[in-house]
Formats: sequence, C-alpha cells, structure tokens
Amino acid sequence: MKEFLQTIKQFKNVFFITFMGILCHSSLSAQTMENPIIISFEPINSVVKQGSKSALILKFKVPLGYWLGSNDRSARNPAPTIIEIDPINGFIFEEPLFPKTVARGVPVHKGYSYIFDGEVNVVIPFKTLKSLNDGSYKITSKITYTPGLNAGQLRTQIKESYSATVFINNNTNILQTEIPNPYIGKVPDDFFVKQVPLDLDEPMKTLLYSWREDTPVPQFLHWLWIDPDNHGKHVQTAWVPFLGNTENNGFTYGASIALFNLTPESIMTGLIQIRALHNELFGTNFALEVVSCPAAYFNYWFSGELSTNGENKQIHFHLENFTLGKENRFGYELQLDIFKDPRYRFYGIGAATKEEDKTLYTHSETGIILDFYWLPADHWRFSVGGKVRSVAVNDGASSQRGVDIFTTSETGIGGKFENVAGIKGATVYGERFSVIYDGRNSEFMPTDGFYGKVTAEYNQITDQVKTSSVSISNYGKFYIDFRNYISTADQKFTLLIRNTWNFTTSKYAPFFDQGNIGGDFSNRGFDKGRFYGQHSFFASMELRYQVFQMDMLGTPMIIELAPFLDVGQVFNSVGFNGRFNVNPGMSMRLLNKPNVGIVTAFAFGQDGITLTGGVQLPF
Repeated sequence: MKEFLQTIKQFKNVFFITFMGILCHSSLSAQTMENPIIISFEPINSVVKQGSKSALILKFKVPLGYWLGSNDRSARNPAPTIIEIDPINGFIFEEPLFPKTVARGVPVHKGYSYIFDGEVNVVIPFKTLKSLNDGSYKITSKITYTPGLNAGQLRTQIKESYSATVFINNNTNILQTEIPNPYIGKVPDDFFVKQVPLDLDEPMKTLLYSWREDTPVPQFLHWLWIDPDNHGKHVQTAWVPFLGNTENNGFTYGASIALFNLTPESIMTGLIQIRALHNELFGTNFALEVVSCPAAYFNYWFSGELSTNGENKQIHFHLENFTLGKENRFGYELQLDIFKDPRYRFYGIGAATKEEDKTLYTHSETGIILDFYWLPADHWRFSVGGKVRSVAVNDGASSQRGVDIFTTSETGIGGKFENVAGIKGATVYGERFSVIYDGRNSEFMPTDGFYGKVTAEYNQITDQVKTSSVSISNYGKFYIDFRNYISTADQKFTLLIRNTWNFTTSKYAPFFDQGNIGGDFSNRGFDKGRFYGQHSFFASMELRYQVFQMDMLGTPMIIELAPFLDVGQVFNSVGFNGRFNVNPGMSMRLLNKPNVGIVTAFAFGQDGITLTGGVQLPF
C-alpha cells in the first residue's frame, strides 16, 4: 500500500482544497445524508407528580446495514454513544439504561465489534423532588454518536441536542410509573438511507451534473468500478481547477473533470478523473485516474499520464483483495509501475548531503510487486511474494538543460557520483515475506488501534553497470512499520504515533532500493527521495483535530488540522554522519469517511518549506 500511495504526484491538488471550497453550496444538506440515524426523545408520561419516578425514552432508528456505537466509552468501531442530560433543579437523572449490544464480525478477520442496530430504545430514569413547583419543564439531552458500516465509521455527531417537555402537576392521579426495560426493536424492511438529489441553479446544475442511472455512461462506470447488482449508487460530475508548485516538480496549472461514484448517503466509493495540465518542466500533460473501493479490503487504483513532448510517461496500478477463499482467508496485493519521469532529484548518498548537491535526472522504471496473503486468525496476516525493479537513469527534463546539473554528468570518472551503486541503472529481483498485525478500526481512516508490519526480502541484482571495484550480486532488506492511533470518545482528537525502520544488508545495493527519507509518507520536511542511505529511520507524532464538518457537492466532509513533528534520517554502520532531521509542520485533511481524502501538508526542512499532498487513501 505504501508504494502505491507514494506514486501520487506531490504537486497534484496542493491547492485543490481551496478550489473545491468554491464549489460548496449551502443548500445541499439533507437529513438522510447528515443524520442517517433518526432520533426521538420523549417521556413515558407527559405529566408527573412531585416526589415520583418516571423515565424518558431516547430512540435511535438505525437504517438497515448501519451500525451505532455501543455505550462503552472505549468503543471505536464505531465510536461510543454518549448521552448527557442537562441538569435541572428538582430533577434527579439516573444513568441511561442501554439494551444489550450485538456482536458483528468486521471484514477480513479484524475481530468483532459490539454495536447496536435496528430500533434502539434507551431508558433514562429520573425522580422529581417533592419541593418542585407545578409547571412545564424542558429536558435537554446532548448526544454524541457515530454511525458506522462494517468497512469503517462515518463522521461523529457531537453533542447533538434533543428536547422533551415534562409537566409537573401535584394533582395528577399518576403516583408512580413502572420504568420500562431498554430493548432493541426491528426497523421496516425498506428503512434505508435514500439519496437526496442536489437542488442547484444554473450553471452549477450543469457543472455538477447528476447522471441518470439508466443511461450508458453510468452503467459502464458501475461495471468499471465493480459495483454489484442493486448497488443503489449514483454518478456525480465535478469540474476541478487547480494549481501546484513544488521545487522538484515545478509550477503546474490545469483542470480536470471527475465523475464520483456515490452511495445514497454520499459516501464516495470510486472516481474517474481526466486531467489536462501544463507543467513548466515538460509542457502539456494529460492524465487518467480511476479509483474504486467496491468492498472493505477490496480496492484498486489506476493512474496514467502522458506529456505531449514524450518525456513524461506513467502507468501505475494497485489492486488489493483480501476477500478470497472460504471465510475470506486468502488475498493478494499487486503493484505495477511503468513510468518515465524527468523530474527526479538526486543529492548523493548519506545524511550529509546538502541542497547545493542537487542534480536532476529522468527516472525510468518497470516494476512489479505481488504478495499472496493468508489470514489464519483475527488481526493477523502473513504474506509471501516477490518483486522486480528495473531502473534506468538518464538526462533530466530537456527544458532544464543548462539550468540544472544533470545527475548523468556526475556519474563518469571523476564525477561525485561515480561510485554510487545503481547510478547507471540496474535490475533487482526479490523474494518477500511479511507478517502483519492489524488492530486498527478502519483500513484507510483509522482513529484507534495498533498496526505493525515486518517485511524481509532477499534480492538479486542483474544488469547493473559496475561503478566501483566493489560490487555485490545479492543483498537482504528488512522493513518495519509501526503505527498506533489513540482518539477521544467524540473523535475530535486523534493522536498518531508512527515509527519505521529500513535496513539493507549492504551499502553496495542499488541506491534506489536502499533506505530513503522524504515525501508524503516519510519525513514531510523534504521532497520524495531527498536522502538515500544504507538504512533509514523515521518517526512521527501527529495530533489530528476535527475543526468542523461540511457538505461539499452534496457529500459529507470532515475538515481536520493536524500539527505534526517528523524526525528521521538515513544512516550506515558508523551512524547518521550528518544532521538528524527534526521537522515540524501542519497538515490539512479533507475527508469523506470511510474511504477517500485530500491531504495537504507543509513542513519546515533544511531545504526550506516543502508542500506535499494529493488525493489519497489517507493513513
């Protein structure tokens, strides 16, 4: 997954959020989208006598296929249901009485989640004091709850307010009321979340066109997105202008047309996007991107690019499916990369490289990684697989000749890169074995749980042009990735602590397959591949804060701000031999739970401020 996500270009959609904000429409909200769970709050008796007991009933009507978080405050899939009653003089409210939860299996053997579904009736007993005056009293409940699906939770509703009125009358004949038991009832067979069409005026109605589902285009797209029969989804159009500018990739501007695959509750499960861009390094560029998440732990991503001058050619494809075999005990993951990119930078090997060491080259690669998985027990995955990487290093973008130093000019005798392994190209074949423990509450947007992955590789080198007197034909690699997510019950705050290590058994392995630092999923204070070395270390602490919720193009979105601190560096047997990078920064995350997000981050590094981000399946 990491390799697939890193192929998304850094320049892409850096200012995407700004432009998407222009497309927001204040009248797009609808109850079925914003609040899929219907809630009612009422007393069991409208009239109550002083000094007596009674109760209130809080009813959650959960649509079919949805989950409601339990009342256990440690629950995170979905997050817990918390009921708070505003205090009133003369009333004594007891703790809410919840019905018994039900156990539901989480896909691909992620264990069980104890949740509510159906019609959930919660009882809140209370007692009135004898000194209470006659009259009407407004009782207000503040409810924090999270709707969810088996693929992950949706956005949390925080302290949503519901009120009921109780009349106190000393002359009522009702002296004491039997307190009912909490229970779960059934909802009607047709109680589903239903689509609310966008009600827009021209020209927005045309720009954000909703396709009729009985026409050929949506029918073809649903086939492409691998949607099942009776999927209930619809196709929504969006036009997206954007600008991007990073040191490595240059200034880019352009626009795209995107077709989103939306469920009735406006959860995005797929998209197809056609882009036309102009980049200052290689000119006009056309691109196609297709993404689909037809089921939990079954998704694919395709991206193709071609510049008119032929210097930029890219095909990237990733497919993950952990739903094979009896009881979904098997799966596979495929990553295919065939590309030629004239914007790659190389600074040399080691932690001591500086900004003035920067050179430019065209990175051409044909690569494939294929892993087969076995899921023997809850949370555990084991995989065996292999990889091939065939890399060539050529002159950089022709527009930069005479402007930038080309890496290839420093690879000959006397050049500063003459002894760098793989600098003139190489092919690597490898076998892999991985052990994964996945205790997260969601694959793409987790807020709780631990994830750990350990991968061991044995690689063989072929077709390498020797650049020094010392060369090797094989080497080993070890990769360790630990992540721990901790969140508050209302999901306003999520703390992510991450640590990765990359060990290579020989410093003479091709540079492109050694440890590296920089980019979206490494130290964000630097562009991708800023540092290369035999080993690498990376650690990060990020505090994600949910600023507000909004509806964008009729789609529920969450806006998060996330200050972070990234640290890390490459190293070898003698240590870091240079500056250990400590880079603070800020990330902005625009999320459509539980699948798709737009992430932009800026961080301060020794080379200046670095912007990263794009349309991603956020970690």
